[in-house]
Amino acid sequence: MFIIPIGHDQQTVRRLPWVTFAILAVNLLVFLGTGTAGSDREAAGARAAQEAVDYWLEHPHLEMPDHFLQEVMTPRQVNDFRLLIEVRKNQVPPAADLEDRRREQAELTAIVDRYFKAKSEHPAFAHGLIPSHMSAAALLTSMFMHAGWLHLLGNMFMLYLAGPPVEDAYGRPVFASLYLVSGVVASLAHVMANSTSAVPLVGASGAIAGVMGAFLIRCTSTNIRFFYTWMLIRGGTFDAPAWVMLPLWLLQQIFMSTLPTGEGGVAYGAHVGGFVFGALAALGLKQWKVEERFIHPKIEKELTLEQHPALGEGLSMLLQGDPVLAREKLAPALRDQPKNPDVHLAYWQTYVHEGRPAKGVDHMARVIEDDLRRKEPILALDHWRELLTAVPGGGPATLSWRLASELQGFDPAVAREVLESLAANPEAGLLGEKARARLGVAPSPAPVAAVPTMSRPTARPAPTGGLVPVPSPLLAPGVPPPPPAGVFTPPPDPVDWEPEMPGAGAATTRRGVAVEECTIDRLDEGGLVIRGADGAADLLLYSQFEAVAVAGISATPKPYLLVDLVLSPGPGGSRTVLRLASTRLDPRMLIGMPTLPPMQAFRELVEKLVVASGARLLPAAEAHVRIAMFPDADAYQRTVLAEFM
Repeated sequence: MFIIPIGHDQQTVRRLPWVTFAILAVNLLVFLGTGTAGSDREAAGARAAQEAVDYWLEHPHLEMPDHFLQEVMTPRQVNDFRLLIEVRKNQVPPAADLEDRRREQAELTAIVDRYFKAKSEHPAFAHGLIPSHMSAAALLTSMFMHAGWLHLLGNMFMLYLAGPPVEDAYGRPVFASLYLVSGVVASLAHVMANSTSAVPLVGASGAIAGVMGAFLIRCTSTNIRFFYTWMLIRGGTFDAPAWVMLPLWLLQQIFMSTLPTGEGGVAYGAHVGGFVFGALAALGLKQWKVEERFIHPKIEKELTLEQHPALGEGLSMLLQGDPVLAREKLAPALRDQPKNPDVHLAYWQTYVHEGRPAKGVDHMARVIEDDLRRKEPILALDHWRELLTAVPGGGPATLSWRLASELQGFDPAVAREVLESLAANPEAGLLGEKARARLGVAPSPAPVAAVPTMSRPTARPAPTGGLVPVPSPLLAPGVPPPPPAGVFTPPPDPVDWEPEMPGAGAATTRRGVAVEECTIDRLDEGGLVIRGADGAADLLLYSQFEAVAVAGISATPKPYLLVDLVLSPGPGGSRTVLRLASTRLDPRMLIGMPTLPPMQAFRELVEKLVVASGARLLPAAEAHVRIAMFPDADAYQRTVLAEFM
């Protein structure tokens, strides 16, 4: 009957067993890296051995090293072969010349040396543990070597079954130590029983036996499922507890190690040594309560967010019906853990209990943002519904839009629910229009109020929804016109300026990337209010930014600056770059600092965009904006935007 384990009821673990996975990966990589070398050396050794035997038969009067014959033949084969050599001596006369006999002996010795060289280069002999020539390094390397695919897969399957629950119970450092020390002890047990053997010991079975011994002590009552087959004809499965089956396996290994025929290619003594050590180590951990006192608390601390004492006090006051005192108790928790969603949720509940939910909107918005960050859109939806029930509109429009976008790929039906609420919110503004457009609802008949331009005021009123047109004054021939009022141009740089300037509203496409020019009307809390070439206003969320690129362009008559907002890829991988030119915006007015020098204001604007969006700053890797100059826009795009263009 053939019986193998196929599973058990301790498969669920608290953390991913990374040490077990790492051991599996290392063993596989080592086998793949040495498998070809082993086959090549085996073939070379076999050829050299056969060549040496054939050469000796042709020259029976030569001396063959005894250690070679013992390597390639059994004792009985050696005796039979020596009798054959004696017969051949009478049939083949030796070389008449002494020099010829010496040359023939040297040739036989060279062939034998090739055999031993191929053998020494075999991975099993180079990195395995040879009891008669033991080395400290081989105690470690031998447990990562395997003799073939069946040997490797069998060991790794047993480790996969026993390793994760033991690693989960004892923690990663203790488990790794248990595995390695069990392997060393198993190897030493094999050496003690076979001290004169020249056969290399390879394989992870001794270390895995130590894990199985620990499994017996730590998971004693675990039911293990086995597959069995009888004469390869019929089979089935059955369950049995670890405390029954693992001791039976140990007894089998002890019995096999005592058979007079030897170990037959399997290191049963190593299995026994590793298993006993693993069981004793587990008994020591259990006796001294190491798991309860040190390992378990540390793992639980990693798995759970430690609750601030003030959070418990605040919730206690809330249960007693005092939301004001609850907020006072919660204040230290908010100060020490400003990103803890539980603290913000508690604050929200105090305001709801007090009948002033609008005061707690920001706290619930923080909770929803944390849900989205942790990729839990359904939990975010539940919190949003709670917010919508208490506060008309469901909080900030930007938050609702982001929630709908996250839910779109998860459940379009619930995403539509959020979009419908956003579309019906009269305070949603542009995002309400975008929600109606996505829902396919006709736009509101009431026109959206024009967003006021942030350009510097001039003597004449600015037309709604556009830039301020400024007539060019008459100038002497060859004198470049001055910049229009409200237009920011950096000071000239001592380089030769190119005559090209970007045309207003121009759009180009490079390798599927659309470059669209626009201008900024104002900075909003959740994004930018921008205007495209058609003059239509739109809200661009900071969360859409992937990178912010800035550069100076050498142009005649004045240099100008570019800021490219690289947006995250859209459907199908399409990408858009929104381009802002310094000739069409005044950064001083946008950031509310009209007295700043223009260049400093421009840097401040770019830094605000990077900080608010969390996007990468290109091409500078420094903390502050560094403006690199380029002869033209094409050179800038080839250098800075190469990964996107």
